[in-house]
Amino acid sequence: MRCAVLCKGVNFLPVLDIIGGDILRRSIIAGAVWVGRERQKIDALNVFPVPDGDTGTNMYLTLLGAARTVARKRGEPIELVAADAAMGALLGARGNSGVILSQFFQGFHQALKGCSALGVPELARAMAGGYRCAHAAVGQPVEGTILTVMRRAAAAARLAADRGDGMETAISIILAETRLAVSETPEQLPVLREAGVVDAGGQGYLSFLEGVWRFIKEERLGRGLLSGVRSGRPVGEALPDSLEHRYCTEFIVINPSAGVDEARKDLEPLGSSLLVVGEGSLLKVHIHTDDPGTVLSWAAARGELDGIKIDNMFSQTLKRLSAGSQVPAGAPDKAVTGSGVVAVASGRGLEELFSGLGAGRVIRGGQTMNPSVEELLQAVEELPQAEVIILPNNGNIIMAAGRLPELTQKKVRIVPAKDPAQGVAAMVSFDPSLDVERNAAAMSEALEHISSGEITRAVRGVTLDGVKVRKGDYIGLIAGRIAVAGRNPDDVLPDLLGIMPAGWGLATVYYGEDVDAARAERAAQAVRERYPQAEAEMVDGGQPHYHYLVAVE
Repeated sequence: MRCAVLCKGVNFLPVLDIIGGDILRRSIIAGAVWVGRERQKIDALNVFPVPDGDTGTNMYLTLLGAARTVARKRGEPIELVAADAAMGALLGARGNSGVILSQFFQGFHQALKGCSALGVPELARAMAGGYRCAHAAVGQPVEGTILTVMRRAAAAARLAADRGDGMETAISIILAETRLAVSETPEQLPVLREAGVVDAGGQGYLSFLEGVWRFIKEERLGRGLLSGVRSGRPVGEALPDSLEHRYCTEFIVINPSAGVDEARKDLEPLGSSLLVVGEGSLLKVHIHTDDPGTVLSWAAARGELDGIKIDNMFSQTLKRLSAGSQVPAGAPDKAVTGSGVVAVASGRGLEELFSGLGAGRVIRGGQTMNPSVEELLQAVEELPQAEVIILPNNGNIIMAAGRLPELTQKKVRIVPAKDPAQGVAAMVSFDPSLDVERNAAAMSEALEHISSGEITRAVRGVTLDGVKVRKGDYIGLIAGRIAVAGRNPDDVLPDLLGIMPAGWGLATVYYGEDVDAARAERAAQAVRERYPQAEAEMVDGGQPHYHYLVAVE
């Protein structure tokens, strides 16, 4: 680890030796705000020149989960602020970069247990704990990524602690080393060097620390921005209401004066994940809310209450993080035999297709809009089955899906489909009457017999994987690598199929929102003429960004 930069050009400011809970709380908010300002630049660092870079967006929304949670309380000690940030980041985590960042917060929190204040030695210990937790969450970590940047930032913090530096000096040293680490990622990861970019995740982590640094130096970010985070609506943003509600509330109303429709209408404004079922003289309600009292008052005015159950989902998650035990996000309804499916898809045709094949919940998402851990968790809890399959249908959602088994009492298995074409193939093998283990095995096996590819438009010129791409070209990707490029997507399609594994007999092509049915059929005819021995089937997927998604078997 090289720290030569640490002792050069550092602006040694007046010492702020100890950080209390309120300073940490506002620092997290400031860091989230700064990443929000920088997120488009971070998104643009995507290695591949595709129009769906989302690392900055995912990291921002993950940090926003942490910021919203800590912003709700004032006057908490360091340990509880760190715990709230960890919980908020976990439930708000989106994409691989967001999950890694959320795990950093978990380790940061764990290292601060019992701390009443944060000095430089405690900061060094917490940053090292954050790095170790994030590193452990990645199956095959490589150099030149956010993990490298986190490790070097933690090492800089340890150096500052060993030297006895004050907090402001320590943070300036950490920031200097982090900048250097980000700038050197292309030297460590050839794909970054070839694409001419630094690691997007590392840049996002740097931007977070820059926001913290600006706050520590008392450079105003603007009162409106910070109050916007507290209200859940940062300036200029329209973001999903993740992490809005703390209490999972369930009860039964006996001999209710209100019916199911009236209950839904009255209770819907009071929370989320509302489920109302009625049968004769009973009305059962499940809702996530911040005010169980108001909900129960509504119910008590309409009948006799029974089976009241209120779970603090936030504290449950924190207990799980501390004890390593499985804690439900909310008790499931009466189990239905067999298993259910939660699938992620974007595009009217694909969403309808997954529903038609038996997915109980289809979450709208994919490229540029990865669902959060909490959104996936809510979908799992809403299914009546006690056993659930998750189909991420995107390589950047698999890590977030992987957090679910430890957050629910339901048995959850992940079938790691990396795109919707693979996901559809897996769904064909789904049998709702079978248990989750047999379904997961059959669906995973189906993935082994499918090869898939994607066609989209390049947003910049680059030479990558031996293929020269000009801005505006249409590129065909296989297994995350550029395989072919051309000026017309309909010409790229048969070229891409020619690079697919030999021996395929059926090509299923899902055409996107920018392709109409007539054009899709002309493209299919060109495929049939090029490959007369095979079949080509066109399906209206309606997906954004990708003109064609291809699966061959």
